Amino acid sequence: MITQEIGETADAYLEDLQKLIDETIQKNKHLTSPYYIWIAQKPSKITDAQGRFMIKQHFKVYKQKPPSMIGTIIVKVDNSKSYLDWEINPPDVPINVSALGAEVKEEVKLDTPVADLYRY
Repeated sequence: MITQEIGETADAYLEDLQKLIDETIQKNKHLTSPYYIWIAQKPSKITDAQGRFMIKQHFKVYKQKPPSMIGTIIVKVDNSKSYLDWEINPPDVPINVSALGAEVKEEVKLDTPVADLYRY
């Protein structure tokens, strides 16, 4: 029997996400003005062996900041400063708030690893 550890899927997702972002930055390293990488996931029309819809990841590079939407990640890339700024808009599902490392009040802005935010 195969067992899955807590966080195993999140870790694999983050490895793929990091690779995607690294490849996108390399392809666009000639750009001198800031640009944005927009990332989202949604169910595709393809199903797995149990009939569940599979998740498809979408991403696109924008010159202007795309609108912030639930369930998206927007990475601002500034090659001239070697700078990345992450905007994470969690999905409309419960998340592990304690992973933010602070007591949640009206708004929380912290530098936190993406993986820990989505782990239950």
